[in-house]
Order: sequence, then C-alpha cells, then structure tokens
Amino acid sequence: MKLQQKNDLYGFLLVFPSFIILGLIFFYPLFYTLFLSFYEKLAGGEAKYIGLQNFVKILTSKSFYNSIIVSTMYTVIGVLGKLLIGLSFALFLNEEFKGRRFLRGIIIFPWVIPVFATAMIWYWLFDLQLGPINIILDYLFKTRIQWISPDYALLSIIIVQLWKGIPFFTVCLLAGLQSIPKELYDAAEVDGASSWKKFLYITLPGLKYIIASTSLISGIWTFSEFTAPYMLTRGGPGDKTELIAIHIYKETFSRYDFGYSSAMVICLLPFLLPFILYILRSMGR
Repeated sequence: MKLQQKNDLYGFLLVFPSFIILGLIFFYPLFYTLFLSFYEKLAGGEAKYIGLQNFVKILTSKSFYNSIIVSTMYTVIGVLGKLLIGLSFALFLNEEFKGRRFLRGIIIFPWVIPVFATAMIWYWLFDLQLGPINIILDYLFKTRIQWISPDYALLSIIIVQLWKGIPFFTVCLLAGLQSIPKELYDAAEVDGASSWKKFLYITLPGLKYIIASTSLISGIWTFSEFTAPYMLTRGGPGDKTELIAIHIYKETFSRYDFGYSSAMVICLLPFLLPFILYILRSMGR
C-alpha cells in the first residue's frame, strides 16, 4: 500500500468515530421523525400506520398556516431589524474613539444572558404597573401600554428578539469590517468619494457574504425559536404570537400524538432546507 493511501486510511479512521456520533445525533432522529410521521403514535401506545393522513390534517389546518404566517412575520421583521441595527452598531464600534473597547465588551451582554432570564427580565420591563417602560411612557406621554395584548404581543416578542440577537450581528459584522483593507478607503478618499459612496461600493461588497450567512443562520434560529416567546406570551393572546415551535409544542401535549407532531416537523423542512443548503455551500467556498 502506498504511503498516500495509508495516510488517507489513517485520516479516515480518525474521523470515522465523528461520523458515527454525527449520525446518532442528527441523522437517526431525522429519519426516525420521518418514519413516525406516517404513523399514529399516542404516548404509551403502539404505532399504527395511517399513511399520509397526518399530512392531510396538517395541510388543511388553519392553525398550522396561522403559525407559519406568524413565524414568517416574526422572522423577517426580526432578522431585518437585527441586521440594520447590528450594522449600525458595527460601523460605530469600528471607528476610533475613547471607550471603544469597553463598549465592544458590553455589546455582547444581552447575547450571553440565558434565554429564560431574558424572558423574565422583559416580562418585568413590560409590566403594566411596575414595568420601567410603562413608567417612562406614563411620565413622558401620560399613557401606558398593555404589551401582552392582541395589539402589541407580537411587537413585544420581536423587541425581545432584537435585544437578544443584535449583538450576534454586531460582532459578526464588526469582524467583517476589520477584514476590509484600509487601503481601499484611502484610495477612495483620494478620489474624492463621499462617505455614502465608500459605504455603498466598499463596505457593503466587503460584507456581502457575512451579511448573507449571518442573516440565514439567524433566520433559521429565529424561525424555530420557542423559549422566550413561550415564556412571555404562551403563544397568545389567542394565537397572535403562536410561532410554529409553540404550535407544535401545544399540539404535541394536547393530542399526545407524536406521529402528528413528527409530520408537522417534516412539513417545515421545505421552508428551512434551502437556507441550510445555501449556508453549507457558502462554507464550502
């Protein structure tokens, strides 16, 4: 056996246990979920094959489509807001000024707080009587807002999402800004380019792939988010904030039919798979 073949075999043997672990953690649950989606599997009972009945129920369910719409609005508004605000913060923190290192350190504070703690903090901030937000609104405008209400519940969980997710965008985009050669800006300065043109023709192209990958990753996380929205609103009032993850959770523990819940998870793959494939292609480049 040639030396190169021996090295290849040795490398394969080293990574083979990782493939086994990856298969057990990722692929086995995925295929088992797909298998279970064709069955009626009540908790503690035997699995009963029912073919496509679960999918027919899901695709004719108004509550499922409502959760998709709510999740899409929550994701699009949230990711766009995090991108714009995160880019603004990154541009600001990329400039030279006193205290920049301190601000760079504390900007990640909301990101590292546990999700349940974030939900509790904002539940207090949104309180009608004791919440600081309503106290300030009452002092300035003589009004208070019932944040966990049909009119403002979706906005409230989007605000929490923004507060939690902006640091992720800021850190990623700041790293991207620091990788853009300063010589490009110097040359543009010599040519008399305005700040807007430098941003449009140097900064944005330099951040193109980072913006795309960060937005897609954040989109997947946001679309499947559960903990903070559920702790704040339980998917209510009514179904105003019933994200798809909350909807699946409610259906699972109201029906206790894990086959039906598995089918709902499979129905989400067409929404998420294109984004996952794009990220994998970008990583391959």
